[in-house]
Amino acid sequence: MRFDRLTLKAQEAVQSAQSLASDLQNQTIEPEHLLAGMVRDVQGVPASLLGRIGVSAEDVRRSAESALSRNAKVSGAALHGSSFGSRTVDVFNRAFDLAGKMKDEYVSTEHLLLSLLSDGGQAGRILKDAGVREP
Repeated sequence: MRFDRLTLKAQEAVQSAQSLASDLQNQTIEPEHLLAGMVRDVQGVPASLLGRIGVSAEDVRRSAESALSRNAKVSGAALHGSSFGSRTVDVFNRAFDLAGKMKDEYVSTEHLLLSLLSDGGQAGRILKDAGVREP
């Protein structure tokens, strides 16, 4: 993955996801970490976009964090860092593909949010259950 091709806000979302995984002592960073990290910033684009379609970013964050609370905790994960899970790698790959199709030079939080919607795990279900649909 080319993190230098992420916008500053997308990089901040990844850092937030990493921090959340570390705080929760999760060994891998899953799409739910990324989703929760993105909507934590109530002034950010993902929270704003969700609000525009009548979806509570706070409810999405709580649902994502609730799903994460069921993940296995690994002693020492905070010290050694967390790696990206395979579903998260897929989310990034789809986001890079979306950016390319849209002729965008950088991957933004909007691309990541759209990609999360296609996630076959909890993150995708959380968004769909909240009423988010593909454009």
